[in-house]
Amino acid sequence: MTISIDVIILITLYFCRISALLFTLPIFSDTPVPNQVRVLLACALTLFLFSSFPENQLTRIGNINDNFNLIALVISEIIIGVSLGFIVKITFASITMAASFVGYQMGFGTGDLFIQAQDGQQTSFTVLHQTLVFLIFFALNFHLTILAALKDTYIALPINSLAINRNFILQIINITGDIFVISMQLAAPILIAIMFATAAMGLVARSVPQVNVFVVSFPVGFFLGL
Repeated sequence: MTISIDVIILITLYFCRISALLFTLPIFSDTPVPNQVRVLLACALTLFLFSSFPENQLTRIGNINDNFNLIALVISEIIIGVSLGFIVKITFASITMAASFVGYQMGFGTGDLFIQAQDGQQTSFTVLHQTLVFLIFFALNFHLTILAALKDTYIALPINSLAINRNFILQIINITGDIFVISMQLAAPILIAIMFATAAMGLVARSVPQVNVFVVSFPVGFFLGL
């Protein structure tokens, strides 16, 4: 069985999009996951999903003898894969940011933990939510949904069809700004409840000075936040 150079180039382009997706997806893009694992997983997914991709992709490669054309195809495939992984990562980042807002108001601002996956420090409340989101992500088979979405990208954005223009850049900027919008929408109900609880503690301190509000307010905010 002989494999033509066109098929090899097509497999390489598939690998570029899938590997770019894995290098930006949450969990898989974290520091503890070695690059060798990502590359091997990208190779396995490329060979596994190769037969399920649309059959008309081979005709869209163009002139295989044009080096500039091949370089442009590789760059466009990487951009598509990174964009898809970036959109998924925004959802995780929004939930993590919302948990950070709530955790700080609950009194976890000084109890930071070093998280190797993020190369930084986060509160224990944020880490708890992040772990729960990861477990829900795999329990509901959302990783399979991402693979299905990856296959659908070859229908919406087949090979040699990406056009980077002003609208594309503005869309990426708007999606990035949604991190703050989603996080505030998630955290707003809890933050408002904690704010009212803090105001109530202030009224208690004024009406009953014997009560040590500073000691009582922390468990109230903690259980209310949970």
